[in-house]
Amino acid sequence: LHNNFTISNSQTLSGIACFAVAALVYSNSLSCGFCFDDHSAILENVDLRPGSPWSNLLRNDFWGTPMHVEGSHKSYRPLTVATFRLNYLLHGLEPMGYHLANVLLHGAVCFLYVQLCALVFGREAVWPSLMAGLLFAVHPINTEAVSNNNNNFKNTHTHTHSHFRAYY
Repeated sequence: LHNNFTISNSQTLSGIACFAVAALVYSNSLSCGFCFDDHSAILENVDLRPGSPWSNLLRNDFWGTPMHVEGSHKSYRPLTVATFRLNYLLHGLEPMGYHLANVLLHGAVCFLYVQLCALVFGREAVWPSLMAGLLFAVHPINTEAVSNNNNNFKNTHTHTHSHFRAYY
């Protein structure tokens, strides 16, 4: 890793370009509805509703079932459910809001990925950082993470964490 790292204007512009490309590529998901596990994770999950205490996010599984119940799936993702709850507060059960959050989150991760690449390759290496960021932005492996609502934080975070971990 290069010492005295500062983000150059070129790297910032490269990150913004990757954010824009990611948003453009996945903008077609904004008009999609809920599908698959979204029905259980979002439409039927009482933990997303304003009347439910926020502390339930720490006690219940991803689907809103208490962890101690035998029928619990035991999938503990309180941060993901918190993002769903914030989406619910902003957009209710309108799928576009959930898809928009996924697209923006993916764009932000692409921006940060370009900055990480600049850290690894050196801030003068604008093209390699930009190309890596563009590849990450449009790579088909991210389609499920961006297009499916119930995977928003989990998959985007997992993919990003894998890339960050690979460099350290």
